[in-house]
Amino acid sequence: MDGGGLSIALLGPLEVRLDGAPVLLTTSRLRALLAVLAVFAGDAVTVERLALALWGGAAGQRAAQRPDVRHPPAPGDRPGGDPHHP
Repeated sequence: MDGGGLSIALLGPLEVRLDGAPVLLTTSRLRALLAVLAVFAGDAVTVERLALALWGGAAGQRAAQRPDVRHPPAPGDRPGGDPHHP
């Protein structure tokens, strides 16, 4: 680690640092999401793979089929949303 930018350590406890400072990951689901994206860095990750990683089994399969999971609204499409300040 050079202390600059984003670094993610996956071996041992998940550790994320931004410009050398630790980043607090507040939920296990957030940690799982970041771990999956880091493992497949540079590759497209399907909704199905993310849903299975986050919810597992049948719940993940059901989540992958939900329209709000597959195509979440853009910040400007949300009621009162501002595309410049999500």
